[in-house]
Amino acid sequence: MNKKIIAVFCAVILMASVFSACGKKKLYTYEIAGKQEPVVTDENNALVTNAQGEIAVYVTDENGETLTASNGDPNINYITPPNALVHPNNTLVTENFTFKIPDGWYGDENGSLYKKDTDMKCYIKAIYAMTATTENPFEAYIDAVLVNNRTIIDAINNGSDETKQAGYYSAECSQDEFEFQDYSGQKIFYTIYGDKGQVVHYAENLYFMLDDGTVYLMNYVCEDGVGYDSSFNFAEWATNNITFKAPAAKS
Repeated sequence: MNKKIIAVFCAVILMASVFSACGKKKLYTYEIAGKQEPVVTDENNALVTNAQGEIAVYVTDENGETLTASNGDPNINYITPPNALVHPNNTLVTENFTFKIPDGWYGDENGSLYKKDTDMKCYIKAIYAMTATTENPFEAYIDAVLVNNRTIIDAINNGSDETKQAGYYSAECSQDEFEFQDYSGQKIFYTIYGDKGQVVHYAENLYFMLDDGTVYLMNYVCEDGVGYDSSFNFAEWATNNITFKAPAAKS
């Protein structure tokens, strides 16, 4: 049977469990649609699917034992994947992105990564941003983002009552070119500081564009400065730990 690994939108609760019968392969179970399913994994502990993208699961009896066909092969069913999925090899897989989950982080059902113990205020996401056209080119989109950011930055640095009441006393914004895999893009990040120079908000946005004009955004945000780590180079981390899979061309 021709099987392949699929990138699926994901986040489910992983529980590794061992079926105790002697000589049986270690099985992983996931909670999918409220039910624990013994999923089929490959040698890298990544999930296995059929050509339609459905997740392969072992058929078991009431005792959790894997049922087999007359030739000894395990019986397998296929189920529709959830919106998001964390693989047993500690990767978060979405429709177009695969993240290596760093220590101290976890993936959720929306395909996002969250730093532990930050009340979900420190996170990493990768999403569709826009489609560039002749009338609305990528460069114009980036310029609009910068104008919006710098308007906010100027208001903070000019010391308006509103920004001070929010605890924002100074801010800075930077832009640079960025390359991700074979795609060129732009990196925009800004930092907001409190009255004592502490970081009270940080955001780093990485934009890259496909040949067809589709633009994706990968961003790292620390709301209220929670989870902020000045030694964490998000652009470098993303380059080494996020893999992008372009969507199939439309026929």
